[in-house]
Amino acid sequence: MHTNVEISRTARAALFRDRLGDALEASREPAARIARDAGIDRSTLAQLLGAQTPRLPGGHALAGLAKALGVTTDWLLGLVDAPQPATAIIDASVQITDVPFAPADQNLLSWLEEARGYKIRHVPLSLPALVKTEAVLRHEYDAAVGRTTEQAIADSERRLAYAREDGTNFEVCMPRQSVEGFARGEHIWRNLDAASRRAQLRQMATLLDELYPGVRVHLFDFRHIHAVPLTVFGPLRAAIYAGQSYLVFNSAQHVQALAWRFDQLIRAADVQAHEVAEHAAAWAARVR
Repeated sequence: MHTNVEISRTARAALFRDRLGDALEASREPAARIARDAGIDRSTLAQLLGAQTPRLPGGHALAGLAKALGVTTDWLLGLVDAPQPATAIIDASVQITDVPFAPADQNLLSWLEEARGYKIRHVPLSLPALVKTEAVLRHEYDAAVGRTTEQAIADSERRLAYAREDGTNFEVCMPRQSVEGFARGEHIWRNLDAASRRAQLRQMATLLDELYPGVRVHLFDFRHIHAVPLTVFGPLRAAIYAGQSYLVFNSAQHVQALAWRFDQLIRAADVQAHEVAEHAAAWAARVR
């Protein structure tokens, strides 16, 4: 159904209020942050959302809100049905970024810095880099092309420092088979000695207990639901790891869709964040 552009000012104000509320909810960001990014007072945003008699904002506030929410002013005003123009979705939505090696890539670190203060959603390729021991990183990067072991260790330390900052909101969802396979020394871990695997799982348990709730790791059953390596950097961008490249999504629509997909993984998790440290410690005890 196409929006009728000839509606009354009162009806348009009501439609604006509804769409503003929908866009704010879809952004999954605090109203105070959206108001700040839009260059308006938090009270102004509250009035636009909650006034008994809907009203339209001024041009400056309208433009600021559209930019902060990643939608068009025409959509907020009910003039079009699509939140973004088709050209913007096509031109800005996807980029391909080459990477030397995914787990210790400079692109991810710079994107993390840009998204400081936002919620980070992450599906790792293996174990989360911020909990890895030096022995595990040396095992991973011994034959890596484009990244030295020392660079990988330094990058892991930077991610851990990032995770320890006040206000961190870092959520990870990964297959529990990744943890269990690591404990058993399967796949790329088959030549990693038991002592190193046991130490890694103990460190994972210790760090996840220390960092909770700023860092929350959930485990899902890969037999029931599948996921690719993915990171969503607040509302700014999302990146899917695809071999030697990242598929980087910049449009609000795609970022929101991938954030929603991640949240579905959280709902499907059978080991919750407050249980994972204990789960890792239990697997460490089984390593022989």
